[in-house]
Amino acid sequence: MRRWLATVVFCILPTWAQAQTVINPHFVDVTASPDHSAVKIDGTAVLTHYLLTATAMNALGALVWTQDLGKPTPNAQGVFTVALPAALPVTAETLYRAIVTAVGPDGSSDPTAPSNPFGVAGTRVPVAAGGVTFR
Repeated sequence: MRRWLATVVFCILPTWAQAQTVINPHFVDVTASPDHSAVKIDGTAVLTHYLLTATAMNALGALVWTQDLGKPTPNAQGVFTVALPAALPVTAETLYRAIVTAVGPDGSSDPTAPSNPFGVAGTRVPVAAGGVTFR
């Protein structure tokens, strides 16, 4: 199985705020893999699509959702933009990070470095107090 050097970089708009937390993101910018347009000797595409994987930024770091980003055409700078679903499948008031992998018929690339933090604003009911003790 061939593995590609992952050079796909994930960020959530605005691009200039890569280290900043983004609330209610609408788009994801991805720097395309160097293998984006490569073909094997038999004419088969080396890369068929990109896969975004989001995880919660908490002690569990649990996988939250994955989204096939397809294989959009990058711009002149080698970056493509994908619109996110209107309702992200995430819990409000929780921060997440995401990675992107390039996927092809022979396997997947290593994941990118984690994205900048992102989340969705919303209602959050307070957690119950830690306990009650009478003395």
